[in-house]
Amino acid sequence: MRNRKHLCALSLALLLLGAWPATAAPAQAPVEQASVLILLPGQPGSPPASAIASGIREALLTEFAFRVSIEMEHVDIARFPSPEVEERRLRTLYGAKYGTQHFDMIVAAFPEPFQFVLRARDELWPGARVVVCGVDERRIHDWTPPPGFAVLTVRFDVVGTVRAAQALLPDTRHVALIGGAGPAEQAYHDRIRQTILAVGGLDVIDLMKLPIADLLARVSSLPEHTVILESGFEVDGAGRRFSGVDVVHQVSDVANRPVFSLNSLGLGRGVVGGSMIDFEDVGRDAAIRRPPAGALAPRRAAPSRR
Repeated sequence: MRNRKHLCALSLALLLLGAWPATAAPAQAPVEQASVLILLPGQPGSPPASAIASGIREALLTEFAFRVSIEMEHVDIARFPSPEVEERRLRTLYGAKYGTQHFDMIVAAFPEPFQFVLRARDELWPGARVVVCGVDERRIHDWTPPPGFAVLTVRFDVVGTVRAAQALLPDTRHVALIGGAGPAEQAYHDRIRQTILAVGGLDVIDLMKLPIADLLARVSSLPEHTVILESGFEVDGAGRRFSGVDVVHQVSDVANRPVFSLNSLGLGRGVVGGSMIDFEDVGRDAAIRRPPAGALAPRRAAPSRR
């Protein structure tokens, strides 16, 4: 494990600076400092973004101490009535803020920052190397990364989570699927719904797109032999924005059936378990691992039960 850790650290050093000097710099020379920009989704304080940022920062600062400077920005475009206008505003802002700064690496976490940096890198940060993380591998399975991009994908393990629920509750017959109503969420929810049906022997109770008050009423009176699966929540059916973790906490407080999740943020907030992605681990991987150029390196979650 120690050898692997140091090999990973060496990979990041090569990614950031091409190569660190082989000999120590003179005592009077300034310490060379790499510069990293982290692009996160949504608004500051979002639990998934905070978790993945924490993992990135921890790995960078642990491995490279003060030889790396970190800037952090949030890309929150899709929710606006005119996303194109908001993107132009962000480009102008970042151009003014970082116009004279060179970044050795940009880490784009989750789909929205990923899509933004694809469109804006050549204008704002020409030649910067980009590491993408937290993107479901099924969304980009037929996509070829452009030069300078390394992509570490994740796979949200719906089948593993359903199997974990069945192992704990063998009489499970229904899966109540809860999630948000935003356009970007729907395609993802559709894949989850299809995956559950493909498992066989299970009925899906679709609680998507409901206003939060209606959702809480429904989960409080679900039929026997039902488990609840939370699949991401940003906007409810009334157009109000929520953090998925906060919704899980409210659901678990009133639900008459157990709640399972595809990520670990809900543990300690009422989620029973599942086959989960840990976003801090995803961030650490993005900071210390470099897949081969153009390769996709999926990270599959190990089952986590409580």
